[in-house]
Amino acid sequence: MNIFNFIPYDVTQYVLNPYLTSEDRGNFNAVLEPTERIYRPFPKDFAIKHSLKTFLASQRARSLTIHDAIRECDLAIDMGKQVDKNTLRNIKRYVQFISSLQAKLIFQYKATTKESALNDLNFFLNENECVARFIGPKLKERIKDAISIVYYTDFIRDVKH
Repeated sequence: MNIFNFIPYDVTQYVLNPYLTSEDRGNFNAVLEPTERIYRPFPKDFAIKHSLKTFLASQRARSLTIHDAIRECDLAIDMGKQVDKNTLRNIKRYVQFISSLQAKLIFQYKATTKESALNDLNFFLNENECVARFIGPKLKERIKDAISIVYYTDFIRDVKH
């Protein structure tokens, strides 16, 4: 029993419903009884847009973490210190994410992310960069596999999120 049980059915269907977004409608339906739920089709590409929004946020966070770690790596070498273990751990996590099915969805529906991921992965293999000196052979193989996964993922169309 909730507050929406006291509102007439017509009010929920014709007064409240037109002003709800797709996400609000889903939340609104969650508190209604099954017989009173509002059924209106989601807009085209809604599931893709939602997935892109969540996955892009996580990819950006990982990418920023990686770039911070690379800066720290450069500073550590300049100062003659050891490279932080978290740097390699973050690179492993980034490569693992790039190889995942979620990332494949991003590359299929966002053109710019594929290019930036390839640039990041090639950066890790560039022998002139300090990070490449600390990457072991297993991680280099994973990076090469991730590059081939990203490269062979076909772009379908650009979906705005």
